[in-house]
Amino acid sequence: MPPHLIPHLSPSHRHTTLTLYRALLHQLRHLPPISPSPSQSHANPKDLLKNLIHSRFHSARHIVSPHFLQPRFLLAYEALDHLDAAVAGDSQILREIEDLLSRCSLTSTRPPLPRLSARTHAARKSARLASSLPLPKLPSWTNRPLPLERIKGGRRRVPVLFTANHIPVLRFSKPQPSSLSGYLTSRIRQRQNRQDLLAKLTSDITVARGEDEWDGRLRDFAGLDGGMWREGSPEASWTGALIEEVKVVKAKLARERKVNQEVGRAMQGVVDREGELAEMEAGERGKRLVGKAGRRRVGGRALPNTEEDGGVGRKTKDSMASSASTRKTTCRPLAGRMNPTD
Repeated sequence: MPPHLIPHLSPSHRHTTLTLYRALLHQLRHLPPISPSPSQSHANPKDLLKNLIHSRFHSARHIVSPHFLQPRFLLAYEALDHLDAAVAGDSQILREIEDLLSRCSLTSTRPPLPRLSARTHAARKSARLASSLPLPKLPSWTNRPLPLERIKGGRRRVPVLFTANHIPVLRFSKPQPSSLSGYLTSRIRQRQNRQDLLAKLTSDITVARGEDEWDGRLRDFAGLDGGMWREGSPEASWTGALIEEVKVVKAKLARERKVNQEVGRAMQGVVDREGELAEMEAGERGKRLVGKAGRRRVGGRALPNTEEDGGVGRKTKDSMASSASTRKTTCRPLAGRMNPTD
């Protein structure tokens, strides 16, 4: 819908709506006392009616269809007539208003939230900007793989290559940065706009052919040779101009696809190199762990391996075995002395 036809942007519509809204609130102030319902005894009935009127107008502020606006205006004028009758002393209308309040939900009669001033909005925005820390400058994916010394934690993690709506992306960690999300959104929106333009130009070619046919009939009727429409030029006809624009848009889309393919291949190369380095570094870590575990611990003392120490381990085993046999021979006569039969 054109901006000059949107109801809430039209001065006449706004004047009519505000006049009706103020008339309802004015008659509400002169309304006789109303007995509250048992469930709403804690609140003033006039305040509940005021909140109800405000919520109804607030919920319909962005409706642009006359088909939906007309019944709302009719209901508002009918409510104004009921308030006029209640102010005049009609007891039946007062009972209807009381019944309406008893049937209304708490959400519809809730008071509106306080409106923030422009100064408050500006202060909150400046506070958010002041509290936000600058993003750290991270190395580009084109500089990958990085040396192991520049990687946090000392362990390389292979990035994941995925496509976001045919746009190649390398994910190094989670969560996804907000800057990357904004970049992907802008790229996708730009491509969608180009596709929409291509569809519109393609559909306009049919209309352009009719225009060319009509221009040809006028030239034949007037006996003209074409005038400014020179045969053989790119803009020799309405159809030719649109076809040239279609070619331009298709070339941009094709160039974007080619760039995505090239970037995807380059990112796949980064993933392959990162995987090779991660596998090699994992092998080196495994060798270091095997070297540390090669020394066995016996009785709290570290003993070298018997195959690598030239028999030192065997000597230690022999000495331990001889000491054990000595303990056995020493304990045997003691056991005999303790036998009461001897």
